[in-house]
Amino acid sequence: MHPLGRRTDVITGKYRWDEWAAPKANGSFDHNAAMIGDDLIAFVDQKLLSYLAAFRTTATGPRTIEYKIGEVFTELRNKFRSGYILRDVLEVLDGLNFNTQDQRHELSQLYETRIRRMGNAGRNGGEYYTPRPLIRAMIKVIDPQIGETIYDGAVGSAGFLCEAYEYLRPKAQTAADYENLARVQVKAKVTCAEAEQSCLPVSPDPSSRGVVLPPC
Repeated sequence: MHPLGRRTDVITGKYRWDEWAAPKANGSFDHNAAMIGDDLIAFVDQKLLSYLAAFRTTATGPRTIEYKIGEVFTELRNKFRSGYILRDVLEVLDGLNFNTQDQRHELSQLYETRIRRMGNAGRNGGEYYTPRPLIRAMIKVIDPQIGETIYDGAVGSAGFLCEAYEYLRPKAQTAADYENLARVQVKAKVTCAEAEQSCLPVSPDPSSRGVVLPPC
């Protein structure tokens, strides 16, 4: 955030979504400017991912959105081998909106659904996935209070932490209450990347009163 209160762009230049993923001309998708095929794969593999991962080392502090972007993309690799398939996926993604709280929750749930399917397919990740409705029921029974420590020894994608935050947020009345809600720590490095991807849609701006993950 700019010191005078104006929002500044974190990702700039050719790495912005509307430059490499979904270029527009007169409000419509510009197929002539869009990368495709090998050019698209080369850009993602050789430039984009390393650019995003570098935020981890250039960020001013571990609680910044830049650091968290870098932490996530340090652990990620592009699985697409066909730039034509990737182009089709990008066009579909560009048509989705995640501007409201409900839409951001949907994004988080989509991510967790992918983890669950990985576990069902016998791959790494998602072996012990807990559905969100069950998590919410458990939290309602436990009835945590602001100021209490909420510990999840098998945090995974941080579903319990995110839902506990949503359960407690309406109860927050003071600045101290909000500050207590913003203290989350994940120890395992790989798990931290998964948790951050799940928590960022809950509160994409660390300056807001949302789930904030310090360095792993």
